[in-house]
Amino acid sequence: MRKYSNLCLSVAVNREFVAELNKKGGKGQDSSIALARELVEGFEELGEPFDLITGYSVPDFRTYDDIIIPRRQWSHREGNINIDVSFLNLPYINRLSKGFSMRKEALKWAKRQKNDIQIFVYCAHSPFLMAAVAVKKKYPSAKLCVMIGDLPQYMDGSMSAFKKFLKKIDYELINKYLNYADSLVFSNKAASKVIQGSSKNIAMVEGVAGKTSVDLCSLSGNKKILLYSGALGVNCGIQELLDIFMRTKGDDYELWFTGKGVMEGKISEASQNDARIRYIGYLDTQEELHDIQRKATAFASVRPPDNLFSKYSFPSKIMEYLPYGRPILAFKSEGIPDEYDDFLTYMNFFDYNMAAKTVSAALETEHIELEEKKQAIELFLQSKNKKAQAKKILELFRNFDGL
Repeated sequence: MRKYSNLCLSVAVNREFVAELNKKGGKGQDSSIALARELVEGFEELGEPFDLITGYSVPDFRTYDDIIIPRRQWSHREGNINIDVSFLNLPYINRLSKGFSMRKEALKWAKRQKNDIQIFVYCAHSPFLMAAVAVKKKYPSAKLCVMIGDLPQYMDGSMSAFKKFLKKIDYELINKYLNYADSLVFSNKAASKVIQGSSKNIAMVEGVAGKTSVDLCSLSGNKKILLYSGALGVNCGIQELLDIFMRTKGDDYELWFTGKGVMEGKISEASQNDARIRYIGYLDTQEELHDIQRKATAFASVRPPDNLFSKYSFPSKIMEYLPYGRPILAFKSEGIPDEYDDFLTYMNFFDYNMAAKTVSAALETEHIELEEKKQAIELFLQSKNKKAQAKKILELFRNFDGL
């Protein structure tokens, strides 16, 4: 059987490093880190071990404590070497500095390899792609697969005009790099029609189910909690969720938010008008987040269907919520594949009063109704586990080789 040297370029830095970074202000990439790690674990369960070169995105030194992000070397399995790259954390320079560092480390890694090279990139972040393309140019036989994730041109809707200008340049650079990819992975079909690069090999992987068994643990006392956890950006439906929830009538209903983003102020303002709304803040560990999620009666994943960000991305929190077996409230959008419809409760985006009734019904769901859906959810999650999703990506490499 043909042997490969495999490299993953991603955000999946050392767990201890993540905790340290978060304490200093570098927060908000937990879902991306978890997805990258789960895919690497899936690859390795299928017999394809990967080395990691990673770069964590932190706010520049005006928010984050350090001007220089240190280089770290670590292992996630016996005999392997992973690198968290060092870079200069100055405004507008940090991305370029990270890219040069990743490029340097990736070329050093490639020079040591004796087998054919396969590179997996998650996600379409220009520093990762800069490094991958540098290897591809020096070693043309290397195979490159890029998992796109969210389309960069439709993210960060709250940016200044100058940052939007820089983002446009970055997007053009990303598109140029993607032409070197041999295969691409998208979260949905709509996204695959926007970016094609030069590739004919395409797969759909919207996420990975980290858990495949449903945990219907006891709910939180007399409270009926609707939980939103994740990014609190302007494209995330936070204002819509607030407006809908404030139309509900139940005194025992509560709306909880965890996460960080520009909508924190709007949530705090709404909580002054409706005492049932609570902003918990950003939780530093997955354990803290899971403790909160276990208390939820229902979950919310509410990207508005009328913006392009929703159309071209998959709300990864859905995969995180499913193992709890509770109702998941959402707006139907092109970014959510139809196979999820049986496991989501869709609200009417154009009628908030009707949507509020849907919220109330979800919060009043009987335990027996949850039990009836448990087996179907578990079967669905099995089809989305790390091994199943990683197999789709490895098959892209093999298809390119004609294997």
